[in-house]
Amino acid sequence: MKAEHKFHPDDLLNSLQGLRRAEAPPFLHTRILARLEREQSSNPWHLLLGWLARPAVAFSLLFVFLLAEGWAVWQAVPVNGTAAANTEQLPEEWSTLNVSTLYDYETPAP
Repeated sequence: MKAEHKFHPDDLLNSLQGLRRAEAPPFLHTRILARLEREQSSNPWHLLLGWLARPAVAFSLLFVFLLAEGWAVWQAVPVNGTAAANTEQLPEEWSTLNVSTLYDYETPAP
């Protein structure tokens, strides 16, 4: 036989009469913030990322990066403007366009 439990809302609400709201110890929030600051200030990665996140540093690094990329592209462009002048022709036996090779794995090569 199953035992039936009947809960009445009035009984439940009456059992909560003596409860109070939980309170944190004094200065808990201040202590937590102080500990977070102490941990962040001792982490070298946090210091580096904080320094790199400054707008002046970020824009300066972006400018230097774009300048280096522009210089690399400018150096790669030939002086006379034709790209074919500096290319070398590969020997025909190196070409993979005209080669079709079939391998027979059952018979070894002589």
